[in-house]
Amino acid sequence: MIRKPLPPYGAEHLTRGRSNCAFVAIGSKAWGLARRRLPFYPVMVLPDDCEPSDFAWPVNGVPVLLIEVGSFDTVRLERTGLALLLAGAPIVTTIREALLPGHARPPYRGSPIFVKDEVYDRVG
Repeated sequence: MIRKPLPPYGAEHLTRGRSNCAFVAIGSKAWGLARRRLPFYPVMVLPDDCEPSDFAWPVNGVPVLLIEVGSFDTVRLERTGLALLLAGAPIVTTIREALLPGHARPPYRGSPIFVKDEVYDRVG
């Protein structure tokens, strides 16, 4: 049997003692978020060139906040969530970094089909 490695910052998550939840970041800016938060709490990272199943996620019995940072990839997000659930997380909640406290929210942009009637006329 091949032992899988812990994800980046997984050891820090374990050495800080059992916490109420675990944090996992994915996306093009995940490393930056993890480095900024490390003095306060560890954020495990799924590197862009790895699959979620490549790691032994230390989340058994711990709820997980899965944070998308930078780019967004729904399929990758779903695969990561599944890997965390299979590792024993009772629940995985996903959120975009822009929705976390302390971040400016992006301006609302309605779908062009609802913003301009001309666009709808061209489509329909």
